[in-house]
Amino acid sequence: MFNRNILIRVGIMIKKYRLELEVANNNLKPSPSWAYLLYATMIENIKTEYVEYLHEDGLNPINQYVHIPDRNCPNKIEWNINLLGNEAISQVEPFLMKIENIRLKKFDTDITVTNRVITCTTTEADILNTYLTTGNAFKNMRIDFLSATSFKSNEKYVLFPSVDLILKSAVSKWNAFSSSYALDDEEALQQMIDRTRIYQYALRSNSFMLKQARIPGFRGYIKLYSTGPDPMVRLINLLFGFLEYSGVGIKTTLGMGGCKVTLEGE
Repeated sequence: MFNRNILIRVGIMIKKYRLELEVANNNLKPSPSWAYLLYATMIENIKTEYVEYLHEDGLNPINQYVHIPDRNCPNKIEWNINLLGNEAISQVEPFLMKIENIRLKKFDTDITVTNRVITCTTTEADILNTYLTTGNAFKNMRIDFLSATSFKSNEKYVLFPSVDLILKSAVSKWNAFSSSYALDDEEALQQMIDRTRIYQYALRSNSFMLKQARIPGFRGYIKLYSTGPDPMVRLINLLFGFLEYSGVGIKTTLGMGGCKVTLEGE
């Protein structure tokens, strides 16, 4: 499945950012769907040529979502942005590091940036080396879906996650990103699907408003267990771990599919 002695020395950079925001109008109740409005503000403030590139087919190198950490303080929200690749970082980071106020015309309110932090800087090489060579293999895994998440299958939205949809989403996103390690073995992918199961979950339906459309989805968490051999488990760990950067499922650039992945035991 892969060379256990591989040591990747080059790779693409990834940065994760968290902007803490405060909404001026205390009567408003922010929603994770606001991520779409914040994304619209972002692309208004970067080069037109790069925006045109973002609208082309393929993996968008921007994954972002809104998280409301404390429901008792709904006017304080977190905007999480992941930039995949040096070009995305060079084009978008200046905006993220200088923006102080955002005007949301739709809700006639201002948002102030109260804090900003780069929460992670890594590379494709770091990810590959950690998961495939130097780190442990974890058979127990947990995925927390932090913003509304959905998949599409047979032109229909899927309201419950499955191992095959998650892994196929992860493989697709990884292959669109990686410059050195493509995963194109269909038989190996099917083996990973067959040897991994969801054994616990706490999910609820949760829709995402996109312009005038309501996209059905879910939030919550799932726990998974793999019975595969060490090389297979390592590869699954890599794919699931990468979802923290790329998002999972559909419309991750617009605010859906934000997630946290925890590897819970060998």
